[in-house]
Formats: sequence, C-alpha cells, structure tokens
Amino acid sequence: MGRKRINTSDVGTRFAEALTFRFGTIKAAATHYGILVPSLNNTIAGKAQPGLKWQLRLESEGINFDWVKTGRGKMLLDAPHLASSQSGQSKIEELHKELMQAKADAAFYREKSDALEKTLAPHIVQTIVEGLSTGVKRRKKK
Repeated sequence: MGRKRINTSDVGTRFAEALTFRFGTIKAAATHYGILVPSLNNTIAGKAQPGLKWQLRLESEGINFDWVKTGRGKMLLDAPHLASSQSGQSKIEELHKELMQAKADAAFYREKSDALEKTLAPHIVQTIVEGLSTGVKRRKKK
C-alpha cells in the first residue's frame, strides 16, 4: 500500500478558509504577513504547499495546521495548544534572526570577495600577459 496522496486543492481550500476566518479576506491576511496576494493565491490554487513557516504562523493564530493539511480534526486549536503557539512565534523570531545574520554574513563575504578580486585581478592579468609574451618570444627564437 502506498501513501495516501494529499489533494492539494483541498489543502488550498482549507488554507483559504483558515485565512479568511482569521483575517476576513485573503488580502487582509497578505497585508498582515507582509506578503503579496499572488503568493497566497499560489498556495490556495495548490501550486505551492504550506510548510513549517505557515504551520507556525497559523498555529500562532489558533488554527489547527493538521486540519489545513489533512482535513482531520477541527479548524481551531483548543486553548492548551495556544500556549505552545507562543513557542512557535519564538521559533519564527529565532529563525528570522538567523536568516538576517546569514544575509549579513553573505553581504560581508561578498564585499570581501569583491575587494580581493579587485586587488588580484590586475596581477592575474599581468601574469597572463607576461606568460603570453614569453610564449611568443620562445616561438620567435625557434
């Protein structure tokens, strides 16, 4: 027996239902999360699947992510689960800090790489030119 295939259109429908339940409209949800409506529409249409980031976001809003993904259970989490959503929000904040640090590190190393390239490029070109001119001189001697 194989794994049961998830009907992505049903996931998208439940995803849209959860967002509209919480925010009233898809546009309001997009505004709340600072993303574009077409990004949400891709998930609603089944072109993309909601992952960990959406799990943490929805659970912090009291939405049962398992219900969104599978249709099992209730749409709303019970009150005890809402306390754990605070840890989910903390996890999002922690991941966001890590992402910002990684971007800063990447910018730093990109800058160092560019500076090194600017420093080395003239020397490399000079070495190549000297090598070519030496090769030309050797051919003439033959």
